[in-house]
Amino acid sequence: VVVGFGIGLAGGSPPVSIASSDSAIGAAFASPVGGGAWLGLYIEVVAFLLFILFAARMWVTLRGAEGDTGWLSAAALGSGLVYAAISLVSLAFVGMVRLEAGSGIDVQLATLLVRLNGGLYALTWGLGGLFLLSTAAVALPARVLPRWLGWSAVLLGALLIVGMAAPAAEVSQLPPFLFLVWIGLTGAAMMRRSRRPLTDAGSANLGQPSPVG
Repeated sequence: VVVGFGIGLAGGSPPVSIASSDSAIGAAFASPVGGGAWLGLYIEVVAFLLFILFAARMWVTLRGAEGDTGWLSAAALGSGLVYAAISLVSLAFVGMVRLEAGSGIDVQLATLLVRLNGGLYALTWGLGGLFLLSTAAVALPARVLPRWLGWSAVLLGALLIVGMAAPAAEVSQLPPFLFLVWIGLTGAAMMRRSRRPLTDAGSANLGQPSPVG
């Protein structure tokens, strides 16, 4: 997501947001966007598709710790899937306004699409917060993640939900970025932990005598 966003900006994607004025949005889309803007958008779409796989893998981990009757792991999966779905819809609005850029798009229409994108983006903060809090509620007692990741999920989850109340504030833009960082760090931690039981089991077996038939 971060790489795609950066490529989009470098490729001519207008840096407008929900806080931008109507005149700024109209001026930003007065000219066609470059090819880098479309490449960046494509990378962002792929990133959210990959997040669905991350959410599914997290659900398996949490369900194994919570048990088949647990509901917090299901809440984490559900909020993660809806988070990805709304993010993809939000990016669709970005694509629509970029497609019409430079073709005399009505300023009110461009403003509406940008506002819809910003509103949906803010809604994903609440979903991301629910995903983090549900994950932490299972991961901390069961210790299926490093404790610092669990407690940072609690803090980030609360900040995301609070930030949803003021989507245009500059300070509200930091928790969503940190959420992406948390996903990367957690994915790396889960990959390391998934390999550890095999290594430990193999080491334990080396110290045991072979069974005699």
